[in-house]
Amino acid sequence: MKLSFQAKIRIIVVIMIVILIAQSAFVIYKINQINIDKNLLEQNLLRDRIINTQCILVFVELILGIILFFYMPLILQKTLKPIKTVFSEISHGKFEITIPEQIKKGPISSLVHSTNVMINNLKAFDNAKKKKISGNRFQLIQIAENIDDGIIILNEKSEIVLANKHTQKLLKFTMDEDLPFLFDFHFEGDILKYFKEVTSNKTVIPARKIYFQKQKKHITFKNGIVHDNEGNICGMVITLTKIDLAKLYEKEESGDDEPKQKN
Repeated sequence: MKLSFQAKIRIIVVIMIVILIAQSAFVIYKINQINIDKNLLEQNLLRDRIINTQCILVFVELILGIILFFYMPLILQKTLKPIKTVFSEISHGKFEITIPEQIKKGPISSLVHSTNVMINNLKAFDNAKKKKISGNRFQLIQIAENIDDGIIILNEKSEIVLANKHTQKLLKFTMDEDLPFLFDFHFEGDILKYFKEVTSNKTVIPARKIYFQKQKKHITFKNGIVHDNEGNICGMVITLTKIDLAKLYEKEESGDDEPKQKN
């Protein structure tokens, strides 16, 4: 069984205390074995002093051993607590952190330095990743807003990642916040049935034509599945094709094209 670092420290402390106590006991034993003339008071006093000193040392060693045994892990934990806090923040994606000045010196200074270097590298990587994601999202939005079809991009939780203006206009809803749930909006009839079938099955289903009175024609709904690098489903794309954009954006009477609100 592999021992933890604290267990190893405790074992070392126990071994050291046992050796010191054994050494003191051996000295006391040997002194008691020496034949000293009982009439020589100075020799008797010297032997008693040596024995008393060894007994005191054994007592002190025992006390120190107990203190080290129980408090060494607490001392180590207190010393490493700031670094533990740093790693806890990093695990939650927070990189705007610093190491307290008081622990930048001492036996763990090299560990602190390495930790600071790691934080700076992670921060740089995170900023580069966010910049790339932001750039890719901007390009995706530009493409979605400049095609003649409607498009809805969902994540694995059926939240709307992106819906272009044609889709929002046609289905009469407005995204006023990031990642709203698809069914937060009030869809009816064949549209609602299609969305429920797509999100519940999480698979590609046959294209479906749904009639829109305002368009006076059928709009074709299609869907596709998005997978991550490991093949797991991470989202879905729904497209609405054959939209008559001229009719979609023609001026309507007041109140005829109000956007849908969340339930």
